[in-house]
Amino acid sequence: MTAVKDAVVSTSTAIDISQILSDPDLKTLKINLEQVEEYESFCLPEFESQFYIELIMTAASGQIKIGSLGSANLEIVKFKNKPELDMTALQAFRVGFYDAWLSMIPEGHLSKMQDILLKVITVEDSLRIQLNGNDLAYLHFIKGLPKNEVAQETLAWIWIVPELDEVSRSQLHARIGATLRERDSQISLASYYRNLRSIKFHQKLGFKPACVRYTRYL
Repeated sequence: MTAVKDAVVSTSTAIDISQILSDPDLKTLKINLEQVEEYESFCLPEFESQFYIELIMTAASGQIKIGSLGSANLEIVKFKNKPELDMTALQAFRVGFYDAWLSMIPEGHLSKMQDILLKVITVEDSLRIQLNGNDLAYLHFIKGLPKNEVAQETLAWIWIVPELDEVSRSQLHARIGATLRERDSQISLASYYRNLRSIKFHQKLGFKPACVRYTRYL
């Protein structure tokens, strides 16, 4: 097999994922999915010591599912400035992802993800959902992300406060769905393949798996 830096394959053709990933010169591999339910069979745990494995999911905003908003007065609030945005996003990322997956993902890669997030998010495309002045969720969007081949807009990061009762969480999820539906675009996002809670949450909103992506750790 000829050494490559990046590879893109489709599950519609006969492919040997293990052989491709065994190439020491491979940097990234994107596997386009023909059947959305088949993504799990292309996430190979035996390669996770070498690669960050993520599931790319997409949805047209008009297809986002909205549950019952109930009577909760949830407000959409903008961040005041970039320093406030970065501080809030950093804290949420550290608690919600960095610390949660440090035992599975190399610290250097987590730090790189953190640095990229803080670099690309903007005040204009970031939102906070509040109840009585208290933050319940953050949503950070990116428009025109380089090499984004599957959507017009990327949901770069979403954080939801963990301490919510079932009713409040359901209403918050519905408000998130309504907010996504208002974006008027094709939206993509990436979830770590072991983060089943995140994957199931986005599937419930109407997102469908589009591809599996492997990125070699530096």
